[in-house]
Amino acid sequence: MQAYIRNAERKWEPIFRNIMRFRDSNDTDGPPGFTILELRDYIKEVLKKKISDDEVKDMFLDLDVDRQNHVTQTVFVKEMSKLPRQEAFQHAFDMQDYNRDGYLGVDEIKVALDMVGVSEERAMKFFKQVDSNKDGTISRKEFMKMV
Repeated sequence: MQAYIRNAERKWEPIFRNIMRFRDSNDTDGPPGFTILELRDYIKEVLKKKISDDEVKDMFLDLDVDRQNHVTQTVFVKEMSKLPRQEAFQHAFDMQDYNRDGYLGVDEIKVALDMVGVSEERAMKFFKQVDSNKDGTISRKEFMKMV
């Protein structure tokens, strides 16, 4: 896990610093992270992407998880590192969806968790927590909320 964190930091910290370069040099009292305007300028000027203000806003809101109107380096690295985890969880979901119906039933969860040494009791507790709509199955959306 430590290696994963170090790799994520090496990958995303330079991008964070590049975004921060769009801060007005006179703004010495700015927040300890980038703002929506700095993100917009980075995307448009460095990445040369045509992107609407609404798209920038959506992207920023996804990153600004603590709703401080700025994104710190720690939060940026953590949020940007979620994509590989999400892909791994999607793959795990597909691997356990034996009948390919797009849902995980209680038996599929029990088998999956038994393979990693989780008791049936804990597997049932997990299932009940993740099955948020209480329909007796875990949808991909419910499963991905764990990430």
